[in-house]
Amino acid sequence: MKRILISNDDGINAPGILAAKKAVEDLGEVTIVAPDKEHSGLGRSLSVMKPLTLKKTKLDDGSFGYGVSGTPTDAVTIGINYILDETPDLVIAGINSGRNISRSEITKSGTVGAALEAVNNKIPAIAISQSIDARDFKIENNKAKLIKPLNFEYASEILHQISEKILENGIPQDIDLLNINVPPYPASKEIKITKLSEKMFNPEIIKNKNENNENYYLIKPKMIEKYEKETDGYVLLNEKLVSITPIKSDMTSLKNEIKKIIQ
Repeated sequence: MKRILISNDDGINAPGILAAKKAVEDLGEVTIVAPDKEHSGLGRSLSVMKPLTLKKTKLDDGSFGYGVSGTPTDAVTIGINYILDETPDLVIAGINSGRNISRSEITKSGTVGAALEAVNNKIPAIAISQSIDARDFKIENNKAKLIKPLNFEYASEILHQISEKILENGIPQDIDLLNINVPPYPASKEIKITKLSEKMFNPEIIKNKNENNENYYLIKPKMIEKYEKETDGYVLLNEKLVSITPIKSDMTSLKNEIKKIIQ
């Protein structure tokens, strides 16, 4: 039987991770190991030599997973090297609430970070996220608050389809992971293969003072609205279609070009 490890950065009790489990539980033996609370934006942060707790946690469907008091990368590391007796055939990170697009932001993403930890162990991986539409949330105290629960039905359908193919045939050569972004209200069921856009937001720095009249600073993301065609941002936000971006973890550039600098 195929073995599937699922993690996320939204926390083990987030609805998206349960949606991911339900999407693929007919494809193999599923184990959930995830942070015990939200750890978004931590990338591949690893808690080296820091004591972590591991708690068996009951999920809303009555099944159990493992909550780790650490980062998404911690959770995948513990799942692969401690909880599972054998190496999983596939690691899924998600379904994340909110998009994970662009060269700038996917390296900060805990969702993609969890998937990259699987890649580091030579395991095929999927990072899957569902974008949130402006009509589904409101801003309170500078934070986005959902007005209604997200519907992961279409994202689950996509996840099942892609996972089944990878488990049957493996991930295509020279691809380490698939970064999938699903619109909440798709224009059609067309799926597009994309490249990474440049960035998802520009940071705005806000200066304030606390009760002791000391300065503190907030980094506020100012979302980008225009994207180049054929990028993940354009397909997801402009065309409102599913974007699948093949990712390779090897960041090595053209080695011969460095000779122009060192000679």
